Amino acid sequence: MRPHRSLSLAVLCTLLVALGVPAGAQAASVFEQVSTNLINKGAIEPCKFTSAELTKAKNSVPPNLEQYAPDFKDAVDAALKQRAQGVCDKKAAGTKKNTDTGAAVAPTTGGGTTGAAPAGNTPAQGTAAPTTSTAAPTTQAAVTPTPQPAPSVTPAPVVADGAILAAARNTSSDSDLPAPFVALALLAALAALAALAVFSTRWLAFEPRWVVRSRHATAEAGWRTSAAWAEFRDWLRLGR
Repeated sequence: MRPHRSLSLAVLCTLLVALGVPAGAQAASVFEQVSTNLINKGAIEPCKFTSAELTKAKNSVPPNLEQYAPDFKDAVDAALKQRAQGVCDKKAAGTKKNTDTGAAVAPTTGGGTTGAAPAGNTPAQGTAAPTTSTAAPTTQAAVTPTPQPAPSVTPAPVVADGAILAAARNTSSDSDLPAPFVALALLAALAALAALAVFSTRWLAFEPRWVVRSRHATAEAGWRTSAAWAEFRDWLRLGR
């Protein structure tokens, strides 16, 4: 034990004696009982007190004793921790197991054998002695489960190919005109709108400068290309 703990126990013993509590006798209050156990054993026995008693003893420490013996609360906390870890339950289980093992009685065996009767209770001649018979254990027959019928699968109805083709042929649109005629009409309308836009722009002279420059540049490039092509044809024809 550490010197500080020994000093605290000595101070605790002195204060208990000063308060009129003998160290070797059973005290009246829970605090005195726990303190006496700590002084006599050097540590609090966790299985000797309940958790409620230990908590009550911890909360009942006088102010002067708490100042001179601070290890008392640590010892109470250690005992509470041991009880929470199941130390007392393990000890009780071990004691009960040893008691059950020592008190076990060997079972008697039957099977038609009769024990010797006491001397004073011997049956008279002509009286049949009772026999002990052992009933044979009944064996429960295994119950075979009734096989369940397999669920029947209903096949999906087969659709004839002719019905699909007939439905495809009978499909009609809301419009009476064929689709190609509608597409040609749309293209013609777009071309007419484009021509009208170009004509209006040229007629009203509402052309941006870059459009005019692009038209002149394109015309100049076409003229030069046609001139080069004409010279090339003359060269091939004359054999120059």
